[in-house]
Amino acid sequence: MKKLDQIFSIPDPEDRKKELLEYARDLSIGLGKTKNEKGDIDENKLAVLIYETTKNKEKARKQAVILIVVGFVFFVGCLLMVYAASRLLGGF
Repeated sequence: MKKLDQIFSIPDPEDRKKELLEYARDLSIGLGKTKNEKGDIDENKLAVLIYETTKNKEKARKQAVILIVVGFVFFVGCLLMVYAASRLLGGF
């Protein structure tokens, strides 16, 4: 959220909106949901979408790391069981 905090510390509303749009473009966020009644982009809705997107990406990254670790532990456990079974059955 550091990037979002930096963007909201910009005092000029036009520059702030420009930076928000660039950040949303970097994150590949669709801007259709962020328009208000006039057709202009609502800064607050855009900020919420950016926040939700970054949180979801962080969550997905953590889940991927957990999945990799669990898979590795499962693989090593299977190797140990095969080794133990081969020792018990006579060690071909």
